Amino acid sequence: MTFHGVQIWVALPEANEDDAPSFAHHPAGTLPELAEPGVRGRLLIGSAYGVTSPIEHPSRPLMIDLAIDREIGGSATAPATSSLSA
Repeated sequence: MTFHGVQIWVALPEANEDDAPSFAHHPAGTLPELAEPGVRGRLLIGSAYGVTSPIEHPSRPLMIDLAIDREIGGSATAPATSSLSA
């Protein structure tokens, strides 16, 4: 499946709820590509696998779009990050 656009809405932390609304367009070419044998994708927001997205958000979310081809042995391990919570 190919994405031609993604619109992401993320709730603001309580401390930022009164911030002015904002919108930013980021062409695909500005988002870091991820590629390993059997795995390809883009880092949409956050930092992982040694790269950082240009998109910033006060809650510091992590969003990654990955395509994994298991037929050729592709696999991915979730990045270790202190910003993930249950």
